[in-house]
Amino acid sequence: LAITVTSTSISIMTSESEKVVYEVNLKIDRDTTKAFLAWLDDKHIKEMLEFDGFQACQVYTRRPSDEDDGVDDDAKAEYDLVTCCYTVATRADLEKYFKEGAAKMRGEGLQLFKGKFSASRRILHARSWHE
Repeated sequence: LAITVTSTSISIMTSESEKVVYEVNLKIDRDTTKAFLAWLDDKHIKEMLEFDGFQACQVYTRRPSDEDDGVDDDAKAEYDLVTCCYTVATRADLEKYFKEGAAKMRGEGLQLFKGKFSASRRILHARSWHE
């Protein structure tokens, strides 16, 4: 870990042992959103938080009109956008999840909601913190 402090910011360079955010971006067919979110909140996230190192999950909604895909009126969009941000203690914990749990966890959603949603994922490492 390397930390640099200036009068306006704190820069933090992390290592594999530092906390990461595992971000999952979902595009859900609007006719499926209610059932999908019930499953996500009542089952999936709870099971995710049982994996080693998974500490918390924040769920955000996004407006289709705020994205770069040409939708100007949210009501006319045929989908809803949701982002789940899992806080994971270490990158090693996340890698363990990828090896031991990801296929099962992803598979359940694909089985229940086949063709009704898409997902993309990113891993975020803290670089700096500004106040």
